[in-house]
Amino acid sequence: MESPFRMQALIVLSVLAFLPSAYAATPAQTTNGAAQPATWLEHNLIVNLNNLPKNYSCDDLWYKFRDVLLAIGARADYKITTYQCGKDAGVQGRSPRVQLSFWLPKALTPAQQQWSDVSATPRTVKLQPGEPSTLTPVDCDLVSQMNALLFPAIPLKVVSSQLNCSASSKSQPHFELSVAALTPVESPGPAAAAEPRR
Repeated sequence: MESPFRMQALIVLSVLAFLPSAYAATPAQTTNGAAQPATWLEHNLIVNLNNLPKNYSCDDLWYKFRDVLLAIGARADYKITTYQCGKDAGVQGRSPRVQLSFWLPKALTPAQQQWSDVSATPRTVKLQPGEPSTLTPVDCDLVSQMNALLFPAIPLKVVSSQLNCSASSKSQPHFELSVAALTPVESPGPAAAAEPRR
């Protein structure tokens, strides 16, 4: 006979295994919606950036990825580690790596509401120069690679995108990216992650 603890663990594992398919079936929200039950889902990945137009300092990359993660609803206990960045990295500094560990809300179906540990609101998040504040026009290639490498791995649905990263004599790079995100409405609880060491 199965013990009550083992049975409960099996139920939890079954629900967690079902979550990605349930999320994929959720229609994309292009406007802000009502709060709904959700659960935190952990993501661990490495983003291998390639041939950026400039060498970013490790701190620059850390802050830009942090601000994008927070904009799309990440919990405050994220961890970001940057590699092969800054002037000392030389030519290799144009292709740095960013290791990310973070939690995002995942929508639950009515049958899964008992597992909810956060309320979240579907909303459209816009990424463009100044939104968030650390992004500037010269980050067009960086955001373009986030769009190609980070968002599909989460997965995060891109609602619209304009990535004009080739500057001419009459214009500068510009980007405007809108993504459908599920952002928490309750205090996330865990302490914020430490800033990068100077």
